[in-house]
Amino acid sequence: EVFGAVPPMRGSMAEVVVVPLDQVALKPAALSFAQAAALVLPGVTVLQLLQQHGFAPGQHVLVVGGSGGVGHLAVQIAKAQGAGRVAAVCSGANAEFVRGLGADDVVDYTRGGGEAGGGGGGG
Repeated sequence: EVFGAVPPMRGSMAEVVVVPLDQVALKPAALSFAQAAALVLPGVTVLQLLQQHGFAPGQHVLVVGGSGGVGHLAVQIAKAQGAGRVAAVCSGANAEFVRGLGADDVVDYTRGGGEAGGGGGGG
């Protein structure tokens, strides 16, 4: 079983399609097809952002909206690609979720001046 992106107007609703190999990946058994399909656009968005902005391993990354649809993947992908530190901004209600994704620091935007934590950071 695979999932991925089909070029526009090329039969994305068909049961069988021919697509370039670099546009599909093996679907993890633990994911439903709906879950896997939901990862494609936000995941590609994160990869493009990191590439287009010259990200290199060891650099620090700030993710605004760390618990959102793109942000939660940005935290994980930045860490997986070797970010030095990943700081994420989200509400306090989502702070533990974002820390669990790998954020070194989490800033609660509902606290006014902000409070960082989780990796020993401050301020």
